[in-house]
Amino acid sequence: MKNLLKQRLMEQIPHWRRQVQAILEEQAGWAVDEVQVQHLYRGLRGLRAILCDTSSVDPRRGLLIRNIPVLDLVNRSAEEVFFLLTTGEFPSADQLQDLHTQLKTRYSVPDWIWDMIRGFPKGMHPLAMLSAAVLSLQGSSQFYYQHEVAVKTGRLWELCVEDALTLLAWMPVLAAGIYRIHFLGEAPMAPDPDLSLVENFARMLGLPGADETLPELLRIFYIVHADHDGGNVAQHCARLAASAHSDLFFAMVASMGGLAGHLHGQATQLSVQFAQKILQEFRGIPSDALLQEHVTELIKTGVRIPGYGHAVLRGPDPRFLALHQFGRNHFPDDPLFQVADRLSRVVPPLLKQLKNISNPYPNIDAISGITLYHYGMKRTEFYSVMFACAQAMGTFAQNIIYHALRLPIIRPSSLTTQEILRLKQNKK
Repeated sequence: MKNLLKQRLMEQIPHWRRQVQAILEEQAGWAVDEVQVQHLYRGLRGLRAILCDTSSVDPRRGLLIRNIPVLDLVNRSAEEVFFLLTTGEFPSADQLQDLHTQLKTRYSVPDWIWDMIRGFPKGMHPLAMLSAAVLSLQGSSQFYYQHEVAVKTGRLWELCVEDALTLLAWMPVLAAGIYRIHFLGEAPMAPDPDLSLVENFARMLGLPGADETLPELLRIFYIVHADHDGGNVAQHCARLAASAHSDLFFAMVASMGGLAGHLHGQATQLSVQFAQKILQEFRGIPSDALLQEHVTELIKTGVRIPGYGHAVLRGPDPRFLALHQFGRNHFPDDPLFQVADRLSRVVPPLLKQLKNISNPYPNIDAISGITLYHYGMKRTEFYSVMFACAQAMGTFAQNIIYHALRLPIIRPSSLTTQEILRLKQNKK
């Protein structure tokens, strides 16, 4: 079967490789940034040390996918954005149709996986379930089994494309099945080959109370979560694993391991729980004045307001704006949405008064879980699974490009504390 995504990459990659060679010949010794001692103790925050062509985060403009503001992409399909991430251009009508065909022929997962998922114990985190399911299917990786042949021809990226398409199709099928089996007590639903990626996802979830606008939400959800430069924890974990020539099944599990953290993928559920607690404490939706008083007291006691602030952004998060506008258009009277909406007005002025806050605005975590909850996804621990399925688009694109450029294993050197202390002595 022809693969127009792979065909377009074959045309582009020789140019990309020549470009890299020219950069190395002309600019290899140029300084990009300066490593300071503070970087070593502050999570390398702000240090520019990762190559990422798929997306970037501008402090003022927010997420740019291939230098296009994410708000300019929210009317596109997930498939179009994946093609854009991978190639740097939008697909033609033929390329888009071929991508749909590539995905729909891969939707079906092996039957035995459902018995395995049914056997997962109660209390196991759903992201751990998805990780285990993906890892158990690693035997399907073409990258792994054809690696030695591909290394000789320099075409590892082609096998990475094959694994990316397989996992892009499989992950929502697995995720929806996990939700239905463990949270709804229902059998998994078979994918419909005539539906798009997110249409299938919405259908297979079978959320009680969801209406015909759920696929539209998931389409926007996929796009705003698709990528976030190469330095965020989940993407960096995947890139690090893949740089050692681990296949995408292993790399995706590494990514989900990073996403599972409370400071990363778990932040979404904390925002929903925060809004729920406000509804309970006030027995309804508080006025802006009451909410301002409540948040002020929380800040005074050192409580962090979930969903606010950002490591890079210094202005409103356009991803929040996209999902917030969707909620305003489709369910403005939803109590949780109203709380989130009022918090977005009340919290920033209060945080601006604090000296150590560089970004007081709501980020995507302040609203994404609210939208999922509205459609009947009441199990908030599942939100990181939704995050993983969407961000997989960027993860796969980044690693396809990594292999296309034939970049080496990522292996920085390290310093001991004693060596850092000697720096001080040497400066005296």
